[in-house]
Amino acid sequence: MPKYIALLRGINVGGHKRIIMKDLVTLFSNHGLTDVSTYIQSGNIFFNVDEKQIDLPQLIHNIIQEAYGYDVPVIIRSRKEISKIFKNNPYPTSEQNDLARCHITFLSENPSEEKINRLNEYALENEHFTLMDKDIYLQTEGSYSQSKMTNKLFESKLKVRATTRNWKTMIKLHELSSNN
Repeated sequence: MPKYIALLRGINVGGHKRIIMKDLVTLFSNHGLTDVSTYIQSGNIFFNVDEKQIDLPQLIHNIIQEAYGYDVPVIIRSRKEISKIFKNNPYPTSEQNDLARCHITFLSENPSEEKINRLNEYALENEHFTLMDKDIYLQTEGSYSQSKMTNKLFESKLKVRATTRNWKTMIKLHELSSNN
């Protein structure tokens, strides 16, 4: 059975959309997802599911909406996709500083070529991004909070939903998905 990761956007940030991860484990388990576990409070949930034809992002969105009343964007990646993303990082991350500047933005779907071209026109001199499939590798000059290359920008230019994780979190997601 494949392992999936639900990446939730905008929960437990600045006191907004508070959800206790332990409660999500119970909630997911009660809706037929198995081997549910979480990593940190920002909405990284590992799980398995038997049904192959189910719309997982919609299912999880509905579970959260019903339980909490929150409209939370949900992006799903499989164990294989996480491994591929991890291995294909075009930006070096060997030094501690590089880890703090490297991020991955997960997109809900592949954007159209036209929208990708529009995004490429927005390139900044001191920030770099590389789009591969449904993921954007991002290297910032400073911290992500100072970056102009945000979820909001990617969503508005590409017309898809997005959520971003720092590379340190990506390393842990890869490690956890590989061990289960």
